[in-house]
Amino acid sequence: MEERTKAILATLSGALSALAEDYGMILLLGCAFISLDLATGLAKAKISGP
Repeated sequence: MEERTKAILATLSGALSALAEDYGMILLLGCAFISLDLATGLAKAKISGP
């Protein structure tokens, strides 16, 4: 993995952990629903083709 990618991921995870202290459950549910939506959308797009 490139150094730039590692730095971006570290920054994002740091920001998420800072937010999680105050808004943990809301943030967790939001990320879970967004991830689920992306995963199902990508799977549906892959199945249906271009």
